[in-house]
Amino acid sequence: MADVKRACDTLCKAILLLALAAAAGCTAGRDADAHDPGSGQDVLAGDPDVPADAGDAATETDPDGTPPIDLAGDALHGDGNEPADAAGDAQGGDDPGTPDGTADDADPGRDAAVELVPFPDAIEEIAYVESCAGQPEGTPCGVERACRDGECTTLCLSGPCPSGLQAFDGCHCRPMPTGALLCTDLVDLVDCDTIRPGDRLYPQDGHWFQDDVAYEDLGDGTVRDLRSGLVWARDVAGPMSYEAAVDWCGLNQGGLPGEGWRMPRPLEVVGILRYAPGDCLQHPLLGETCPNRGWIWTDAMAGDWGACVMTSMGDLEGCRPRDSRSVRCVRGEGPVASPGERFWTIGDVVWDRVTGRAWDRVPRARDVTWPQALAHCLGRGRGWRLPTIKELATIIAWPDEPTSGIQPVFQIFEGRESYEWSSTPDPGFLIAVKAVHFASGHLHEAPADIPDPTYGWIFSARCINDRLPGP
Repeated sequence: MADVKRACDTLCKAILLLALAAAAGCTAGRDADAHDPGSGQDVLAGDPDVPADAGDAATETDPDGTPPIDLAGDALHGDGNEPADAAGDAQGGDDPGTPDGTADDADPGRDAAVELVPFPDAIEEIAYVESCAGQPEGTPCGVERACRDGECTTLCLSGPCPSGLQAFDGCHCRPMPTGALLCTDLVDLVDCDTIRPGDRLYPQDGHWFQDDVAYEDLGDGTVRDLRSGLVWARDVAGPMSYEAAVDWCGLNQGGLPGEGWRMPRPLEVVGILRYAPGDCLQHPLLGETCPNRGWIWTDAMAGDWGACVMTSMGDLEGCRPRDSRSVRCVRGEGPVASPGERFWTIGDVVWDRVTGRAWDRVPRARDVTWPQALAHCLGRGRGWRLPTIKELATIIAWPDEPTSGIQPVFQIFEGRESYEWSSTPDPGFLIAVKAVHFASGHLHEAPADIPDPTYGWIFSARCINDRLPGP
């Protein structure tokens, strides 16, 4: 049985690596007609080559000129040092697919019962200052308030939510839930309670959130998203070209009830994805099968390139106007553009007023495996964690935006081989998790043991926080 499992893991890894290779090849400018135009195409508008200024391309140093490091004390910039798990587990050379209690004795922390990294109750309370006079930028001065230019300023959003997020809660528009209620031990999907603090695969998406997508069947061929309030066509139409899809929704050629039907934004389609086991990664009310491999058009098209979502895999890839894809029309508020002062930069931290999340402006852990990325963010304390795949999607800049790839306030590591880890397991490939390639704006699955010198790709960890942690 063990031999069968190893053979399966090897095959799955080979498939994933071929997908990554296809994506890297397309961003390097290979002939787009030589392979499936919907698999791994560059989302960036026009030129299939990725421009160097997709976001602010970072070098292998942090903005202050120092190498990116694990704040727990481990060098993570690919110099051959093997970083230690923040929970105390030696990571170098471990097989992430080896279950607890098997022959992999190089990982002494896997069997440890001691919870070395308390979670989540030990996140310290915030101490508020009474006055911002002389206080550093970002110092907490009240609930959802922080010091800015000497004043106690709100951290909340004051306008409507941009498209693809949960409804306004009076302060923020939270990222959509992933529906990843199970965790992975890289052998199978398991109850998250079986992976505890001190384990090298802790904490994952399902440890932080036990929240699922939710829909209501309106009984007229449409369903309502109870998180965002958007109303969707229950069934997809097509496949068809991009122009035909625009007319299908805009002219309501399907005869859907009501007015205001339109093509969905990329983040709206990503929002309906449900990262749970199944043939189609979406709520059953939206269909339990994925015709045309689940490819769905979005309205993000600029020149010869745009963004499409593959619901059978939970991926976002590039597509061309002449491709043949399905379309799921939507109606509701928006699309609403992001406010001009959405992001507030405080040193190396970026506060997103829309989603109520604090981000690393540039990833601090580079050339790390997924277990190392999980440990790096948790090891920083103060509420830092690895983001979910839908949280990472909220800072993608889409092809029809002025700067596509990543929102320009952030930095990415230069190079087409650079990806960033999420905390969301892939429900189909059990040795893989979801990651983002910001240079192209793609969402992919990737083997959890990357980096490996034979692969050639570099994976980084950009941590996120549910609050502004202060200076």
